[in-house]
Amino acid sequence: MIVASRAGRAFLAKALKGENPGGSGGFAVHLFVNDITPVPATPLVSFTEASFGSYALVGRTYGTTTGPTLDGDDQQVRMGGDFFEFNCTSAPETVYGWYLTDDASGEWLLADKYDTPHVLEVGAVHRVFIDPKVGQCG
Repeated sequence: MIVASRAGRAFLAKALKGENPGGSGGFAVHLFVNDITPVPATPLVSFTEASFGSYALVGRTYGTTTGPTLDGDDQQVRMGGDFFEFNCTSAPETVYGWYLTDDASGEWLLADKYDTPHVLEVGAVHRVFIDPKVGQCG
């Protein structure tokens, strides 16, 4: 389940109204490798960022956020186009989830802990789709 931080809730309110949630700025998606369950008050330092071979956070501009669109009974926004891709070339790691940070403030806005950790082996391609919905965020 996607969790929105306190700053993330204001961000999502704008996005769900169809407004550009971050102006001309951008955001980045990171993977975390520690077994934590994010809640709105979780400090950013609680996330341990991945470090497998070729790992790098993936950045986009807020202009790539689309929506809201109707998905069943829920309004949904799509962050960053289709997906965020990470390729493991060495030093495999177990990934517990992802978190999204705002470039300007450095705050985390959204996070998701996977139900089952993903073990990234050499050659693995890991894709993250971020589509928060009304009623889905904690």
